[in-house]
Amino acid sequence: MPAVCRWAVKVDNWQPEQGEWKFLLRLLSSEVRAEVQRYKFEADQRRCLVSRLLQRKCVRDVCSVPFSEVNIQRTKGGKPFCANHCHPLAAPNFNFNVSHEGGYVVLAAEPVCICGIDVAAPPEARSAKTQTPAELFRAFDKQFTAEEAFQRHWSLKEAFVKARGDGLGFDLGRVQFQLSAPLPSGSQSATAKVDGNLLLRWRFAIQMLGEQHVVSVALGPPEDVVDAWGVFKSTFQAPNLSLAEMQDAFEAARPLFSILTISDVIPAEAREAYAAAGGDTL
Repeated sequence: MPAVCRWAVKVDNWQPEQGEWKFLLRLLSSEVRAEVQRYKFEADQRRCLVSRLLQRKCVRDVCSVPFSEVNIQRTKGGKPFCANHCHPLAAPNFNFNVSHEGGYVVLAAEPVCICGIDVAAPPEARSAKTQTPAELFRAFDKQFTAEEAFQRHWSLKEAFVKARGDGLGFDLGRVQFQLSAPLPSGSQSATAKVDGNLLLRWRFAIQMLGEQHVVSVALGPPEDVVDAWGVFKSTFQAPNLSLAEMQDAFEAARPLFSILTISDVIPAEAREAYAAAGGDTL
């Protein structure tokens, strides 16, 4: 299926030397470099840098836009989107979303449905959340330990809101999830209710990354996007989908997450110079 991406970059053991770091920063605009360097901690800077590179790789690969010409903007709610207006015919609503926490930076992209993604790290690698594991454990019908339920529940909520593009404007307490029985791999599907009403035009999937990280992907209809400025919505070539069209999109085959290296996310023509700067291209 065109424009369907499920990518993850493992960054917990990545410790770039100064030459490699400066080289990667130079691949980005001065504005984006400032965003990366605004983070206080080096680990957060590294995750942010990889996120920005991963987004540009996605647009370049799907839209055949030169890396240096990729134009990524954000909605008022902070949702990133491709502003190059070059969607392939087979991907009329091409959009993507990113997340980073703990040891991973992840990206999901879709051709028709809007998508949101969230990666949840184990307790020792994530920030404190607002609900206790015991509260979330009860919501998941005792399928998991309290910590496992905590990860899944919060990650699904985040993926849903990020697909819509609400930013901080959506009360996460309004949405609840019903999960399928877990597969041996730990993967699951889910449905959601908002204010007690089933969301028929939304689907959710959970997958394990490694042994401890949980990644959730939300898929929904383009008309549910929250875009106060309207620029993101203007990129959709199929802004209104019937329930049958949504069902067809849901049933399309999708890959599991591919693990990429830092070298994978930069342009092929830059890899020789990247290696000269100290980067690992193996």
